[in-house]
Amino acid sequence: MIRITLIAFALLTLASLTCGAFPAEPPKGDATILHGRITDEAGHPISGVRVQLYNGIATRWQGQSTTSDEDGRYRFDPLQTGGGRQGVLAPGMQIFDARYASADGKTWWDVEVPIGHDAEHNFTLIRGGTIHGTLTFGAGDWTLRDFDVRIMSTDKKRTAYAKTGPRGEFTTDALLPGEYTVQANDSRMDYPEIARMTVEPGKVASFKARCLFSMKVERLE
Repeated sequence: MIRITLIAFALLTLASLTCGAFPAEPPKGDATILHGRITDEAGHPISGVRVQLYNGIATRWQGQSTTSDEDGRYRFDPLQTGGGRQGVLAPGMQIFDARYASADGKTWWDVEVPIGHDAEHNFTLIRGGTIHGTLTFGAGDWTLRDFDVRIMSTDKKRTAYAKTGPRGEFTTDALLPGEYTVQANDSRMDYPEIARMTVEPGKVASFKARCLFSMKVERLE
């Protein structure tokens, strides 16, 4: 009799610990949803903003994507992107638009949505500006295509990325007004500076640059 009582007590203790450590499974049929609204500082909706979600933690790769509607709303229903702790989806988020940038100065957000529930994440945007660059090399008439560029604010709080096209050109999405450094996105070269630009609301800051490359050769035989 004592042995049965001890076993029952142990099972009850284990059950209570388990309930505290892991979230309960959601009822079947309940979807995990991430939604929100994108507006300007006056509360007016902004349509056509692309919302991109990412999987992974250290290494990121693209997942679901959508755009805000006429009322500035976006919705992932069901949410299928993100990884994290048991019982939670934790996608990374970015927004892309040629007109507006996030008023909080961020370019990346990590959110957590309990499985079987819905979470709301709203954005407030302000009018931004863009950087347009043309990169060449050699004598200056060879276009530098498929070249990765990093754009960093001088206070190093905001970072954006771009890649040149067939004509050596790139254009960023909207950036918060301020001072930026355009760099070659290559850690092996310690991100060499290409240009310094001032971004103003509603304007395009343009530049052309010729990139110089050197090659060091070591004879092995």
